[in-house]
Amino acid sequence: MGLFDAIDSFLGLSGKDDALEQNQNAIDAQKEMAGASNQTIRDMYSTGRQDQMPFITPSLSALPMYQSAILGGPVEYSDPRYQRITSFDPDYAAAMSSVYGDRPAQSGSVFANLRNPSAQGTRPTLQLYRAPDGSYTDKPPQMTAQFNLQEDPGFQWRNKQLDRSLRSLGRNNSTYGMQAKADFAGNEYDRGVNRLATLAGFGSGTNSNVAASGNNAAGQIAGVNTNAANSLGNLYTARGGLYTDYSPLAIGLGAASAGAAYGGTPR
Repeated sequence: MGLFDAIDSFLGLSGKDDALEQNQNAIDAQKEMAGASNQTIRDMYSTGRQDQMPFITPSLSALPMYQSAILGGPVEYSDPRYQRITSFDPDYAAAMSSVYGDRPAQSGSVFANLRNPSAQGTRPTLQLYRAPDGSYTDKPPQMTAQFNLQEDPGFQWRNKQLDRSLRSLGRNNSTYGMQAKADFAGNEYDRGVNRLATLAGFGSGTNSNVAASGNNAAGQIAGVNTNAANSLGNLYTARGGLYTDYSPLAIGLGAASAGAAYGGTPR
């Protein structure tokens, strides 16, 4: 063992170096585990959300038709086949790149705020959608809903049956027949509106489930990050203590080394 190795061993610097290395390994492991946990939570939320979409998509078509039946006239709406993409989706980054590319971040623009960490509180929420063919867009096609009872297959079939029954009784154009048709049309309209309300309601319930799942995922991620922050805080505090202990030892090694270099005797 050389003189400097002996001084190092005597002062305990090698042990401090090992402790610092182990501390750094623990910090890296904590960060990696927190990141992996968050990604798992995001993946579970995204999978659950995709599983709910078959219930949401039909209701998004029924809702504007229901509004048209209640309010009268056409209702504009976005094509429900285009699925909204959130930051939890695995392909969110790909969608951002596909839709917005590398547009220059001009001062005060949406993209400047997106790239400015200090503007987190004012960052806009960009609308991203996945098309049926897998491409991405921020502007899904617009569609028009117009409720027309006579286009309902169930209404058409039952109306034919009513006409056949009235003709067989010879009352198709009688006062009785006309009243029967009027009553039938009113009842059918109510039935059609109720069917649309039921279908539209599926989306409302499913959206509540998705929202609850999102809140749960956000809470879990917040918990993981809080625990990670506490653990990292303890590790960094311990690291600071190691450096505090390390400094006088390093000074002692320097003094001893200088003394040895100039003929002195280490103490």
